[in-house]
Amino acid sequence: MKIINLMLTILLILGSNTVQAQFLKKLKEKVNATMDRKINGTIDKAISKTTDKVVDSTTHKIEKVTKDISKRKKQNKTIPETEEPIVRDSTARREHK
Repeated sequence: MKIINLMLTILLILGSNTVQAQFLKKLKEKVNATMDRKINGTIDKAISKTTDKVVDSTTHKIEKVTKDISKRKKQNKTIPETEEPIVRDSTARREHK
């Protein structure tokens, strides 16, 4: 009887060790997965924030350049386009009187 009790106790101890090892292994995997998700979420937020800032500043610069170009076009319309050149072309034919 003592031998049977001793063998059962040994089997229970050995069996519980494997169950504990499997449980701890699964728990470790779940903890690692959770940490990976949290780290990736934090990194994604930081990247999105930086990207948004870059996009906003670039958009602002493009809008500013577009406004400047349209202002220049409006200013150029006030200057007559049929002005004679300041320096005449020396290769042009001259009319004889």
